[in-house]
Amino acid sequence: MTDQIRPRGLDLVAVLAALPTGVAVYDAHRRIAFLNPAFEQIIGLPAGLLQPGNSMAEVTRLVAHRGLFGPGDPDALAAEMMQGDDRQPRQYTRRRADGGTFESQYIPLASGFAVSVTDTTQLTALREHAEQASGRVNQAMAQLQVGLAVFGPDRRLGLHNARFLELLGLKDSPPNAIPILAGTPFADVVRAAGQTHAFDQPGAVEFLTLQRAQDRSRETRTTWRRPDGIVVALQSDPLGTGGWAMTLIDITAQATAENEVRHRAALLEAIIAHLPSGVVVYGADERVTLVNEAYRAVMHGAAGYVGERDGDLVLRQAKNGEFGPGDPAALARERTAVLDRSATGVHRRRRPTGQIVEVRMAPLPDGGVVRVITDVSHEVAAEAERSRHAERMAEMLSHIRHGIVLWDRGQRIVAANTVVTDLLGAEPGLFVPGITLEKTITAALARGNFGHEEGAARLANTLRDKDRSRSHVDQRLTCDGRVLEVRSDPTPDGGFVTTYTDVTLLRQTEDALQEAKAAAEQANLAKSSFLAAMSQELRRPLAQMMEQAELIRRELAGRSQGTEPALTAAARMVQAGQAMLDRLSNILDVARLEAGRFGLADDTVPVGVLIGEALTTADAAAAAAEVTLTACLPDREPMIRGDRRRLLNALDHLIRHALTLTRPGEIVTLAVTVGPGGMAVTVTTPGTVLDAAALGRAFNPFSPNDGPTGQQPVLRLGLYTSRAIMEAHGGTVTLRSAPGLGTAAVMHLPAGRVLIRAPTAPHWSDPTLAAAPIFS
Repeated sequence: MTDQIRPRGLDLVAVLAALPTGVAVYDAHRRIAFLNPAFEQIIGLPAGLLQPGNSMAEVTRLVAHRGLFGPGDPDALAAEMMQGDDRQPRQYTRRRADGGTFESQYIPLASGFAVSVTDTTQLTALREHAEQASGRVNQAMAQLQVGLAVFGPDRRLGLHNARFLELLGLKDSPPNAIPILAGTPFADVVRAAGQTHAFDQPGAVEFLTLQRAQDRSRETRTTWRRPDGIVVALQSDPLGTGGWAMTLIDITAQATAENEVRHRAALLEAIIAHLPSGVVVYGADERVTLVNEAYRAVMHGAAGYVGERDGDLVLRQAKNGEFGPGDPAALARERTAVLDRSATGVHRRRRPTGQIVEVRMAPLPDGGVVRVITDVSHEVAAEAERSRHAERMAEMLSHIRHGIVLWDRGQRIVAANTVVTDLLGAEPGLFVPGITLEKTITAALARGNFGHEEGAARLANTLRDKDRSRSHVDQRLTCDGRVLEVRSDPTPDGGFVTTYTDVTLLRQTEDALQEAKAAAEQANLAKSSFLAAMSQELRRPLAQMMEQAELIRRELAGRSQGTEPALTAAARMVQAGQAMLDRLSNILDVARLEAGRFGLADDTVPVGVLIGEALTTADAAAAAAEVTLTACLPDREPMIRGDRRRLLNALDHLIRHALTLTRPGEIVTLAVTVGPGGMAVTVTTPGTVLDAAALGRAFNPFSPNDGPTGQQPVLRLGLYTSRAIMEAHGGTVTLRSAPGLGTAAVMHLPAGRVLIRAPTAPHWSDPTLAAAPIFS
């Protein structure tokens, strides 16, 4: 057998024995014809266990019991192995008991077959390691938040992760969408992405077209904002194989933060640009990095510009005289030396233009400095003016006659003038800033400004407990006899102001006026009593004289001839006496009113009767003045309750006053109206208008009446008496006058004195006159 398979000139046995691969040759009877040492070693059998001539069944059973065919019944596994067709090539991978692996291959021969075994332990380990590494890579790619895909030189998809499809919107593609698998062309991937919501917005077609045509041999970067707001960064990197790797990253948070930073930066730039103060920013290299327009305006002619060094700017400003006369270089060095860039600071200086600028400097976190320059010329001028005003106020307060003390919310003196010390007789140095209200009260109590009795302590406690949030005014008597008016008023900041005024002279004047008033009232009362007594005394002889004149008139009237002149004289004596008696009655009523001895009768009087008597009494006077008297009564005649004689007297006075104002040929009207408020009798003179001054004097009993028709002045006791009578009845008398409407005197009785009320309107009314202004 060996001779049959050995080629000429070649020691085949020696070659097979040296091979690292195990070889066993079976003859046609399925017995071992040849095997090399590596065969037993690779399948894990002891050397020499197998010998030529062993049958395949023996070898198979031996190997099965060694566990090379896996778990199970060795004999059954061996029998199954024997069923194989030796004429067909077969290949198996087996694992030895020691964990190693080998690969066996059955090779049919012309007469028999050969079995080749190769040790694959290391190769299997490498394959398993590669499979594990590939699994870990696939797991890592699946968990990546970054979308990753690799395309080959043929522009087909090699591998990708799920995040890649998700960011392209292809994770949940519809069933009819283009499947994204290994080997899918890049153009199909782009076309499938264009059909998703991730690119459903204007500009998407152009973006995807650009991606299809992009040169992938160069690195490219771009971003895309999806309609749902997600911002995707797309990066393409070429690979050495001719393909490229594509990375998709969700940068929404970063883009949002960058937009916010850009927005805040733009906002800050806008704020700085519109600040009224000038702003200049220096970097850590001491160069200008930012200048706003306000800085250029404030520092006109000496402003810096972006990129200029701080030292160069200071030197340029020194040459322009910004820091005063002197050597510019020395001034610049001095100026630079005093500025500490690491600390905040503020200073003011006057520019050559006359401006006063305030410079505030503060360090920045990056080592730079920001300076804020403000034109405070107006503020400095205002401060100077306030100082001058304060000086003038202090000068004014020192010469004012009032003592003034300003207190803070803690009841401590803020300011006081010297007049306070003089008015209160206080010791010098008491009313100075910082002194408490308690100390001033204690000092005043000790000086005796509150008296020396028990009331002094009570007054001191009252001042301590006063609510200073409200205004108070009182008067105090000092120990030297002066009267001070003390006023306390709150201030907006929670403090208060105390003002002291010497009212001693005013108090004395008031006391004197009170005494004079009391004396005048006493004299007036005595005058009224005297007038009442004198009127009463004059009435008696006047009445006796009138009785004698009446007797003479009657006696003369009984004679037939030669008595007419004497009769006329007697009648005139009676008429003159009656007029004098009426005047005395008026004076008597005035005197009784002022003396407080004015009594009323309680009569029930029909208004029509009262009006008729008044017209009868005034008829002669009206006829003499060529004036017509008319009356207008309501449908239902009211009854009034009061003193009949005095009411008739009051009405007679009003009619007589109207007659003095009426021109010949005019009509004086008496109108009675009744309403919820009572009853009114209006006496109207149509043609005469009185001014406010005349109306104001109308009720003065001792003021002359200069009538518009030129009558001689008469005493206006009638109007005064009429009003006094009506006021005694609870009513009023008023005068009203208007151009074109005349003058009306209104006598009004309250509703309580009207016994029968008539709701209907009077026969006569003048609504225009009723609307005229009333003067009383």
